[in-house]
Amino acid sequence: MWGEMNIIEEKACIFPQIKYLENIYTDAPHATWIMPMRNVSDWLDSVSKWGHYPGEFRNQFRLCNFQQIGFNGSTDGMDDRKMMAMYCNHIVQIREFVESHPTLSLIEFRIEDPNVGKFLESLLPIDAADWGKQNVMDESRQKKFADIRKKRQDKKIKRQK
Repeated sequence: MWGEMNIIEEKACIFPQIKYLENIYTDAPHATWIMPMRNVSDWLDSVSKWGHYPGEFRNQFRLCNFQQIGFNGSTDGMDDRKMMAMYCNHIVQIREFVESHPTLSLIEFRIEDPNVGKFLESLLPIDAADWGKQNVMDESRQKKFADIRKKRQDKKIKRQK
């Protein structure tokens, strides 16, 4: 089971890997769970940049309510510390869940590790050469987002005057 399955739409926030752990376990009690991890500040930066416009994905976290890990999106979604705490609490949640369900296995890895492909190849039927970075924002998109951020900041400054 891959550790990132999420749906955030206009009126719904569904992260089965947070809300429905018992259901997943019931359906696959002998599964190997795969949990990619990264530096929490880098994760927050990525979440904050991702989307059709800067902050789109991050903004959608306002719809999320994860009582299991102490996160209320309507109040916590724009607070960097609470977003990072949610990320870390989710890692703890998964570790504790797997520990309390001995038929499960857990593979954790850091996506920044240059040897992660070899590590996964040693544990799973994958070819290390197939592992790589995805969803990388190209330079033109980075520039577009920087321009949008600047325009928003300029508008904000004008409103404050």
